[in-house]
Amino acid sequence: MEVCSVQQRSMVGNMFIVPWGLGYMILPGVAYLVRHWRWLQAALSLSSLPLWAYYWLISESPRWLISKGRLDDAADLLTKAAKMNGRPLPSHHHLLARVTAMHKKCHPDERQVCGDSKCGHVLMTVHKGLSSMLSLVATPRRGAVAFTVLFMWFVCGANYYGVVFSSPNLNQRYEASETLGLP
Repeated sequence: MEVCSVQQRSMVGNMFIVPWGLGYMILPGVAYLVRHWRWLQAALSLSSLPLWAYYWLISESPRWLISKGRLDDAADLLTKAAKMNGRPLPSHHHLLARVTAMHKKCHPDERQVCGDSKCGHVLMTVHKGLSSMLSLVATPRRGAVAFTVLFMWFVCGANYYGVVFSSPNLNQRYEASETLGLP
């Protein structure tokens, strides 16, 4: 999604989940055809084998490359993308300067967190983790949205497990009345 234009992000975000839904729809048919559980597990596992080709077909995200300090790779990837899209790009030196500025913006100096003393990578990691968690409740609106989403995840998960664990106790009459929406 990072490499899509703003107009395409909504469509790509929605299309991202389509294969998951299709897999859920196909799964009962595969389970019907492959009766033994071990062969079913093998069939389901082997079906994801073609996805390994993505390792060679899809390049890394420029944003990820910048965050990992691979600035030359990010500049080369941006140059390649600009050529594919027929867009002009500044010189390699100027582009590398911009990418370096982005990297410095993403990774502030350790002294901001630790003072002048040298502190370990662990302290930086803990600080980044706490900062990202606290950003969920940075404003009252964000806090309300985060709480609502977490609460809904919990409720959906609890309902799912409740139905799964109580399914042996359900009789056919109950299932038919629930399917039809009858009391």
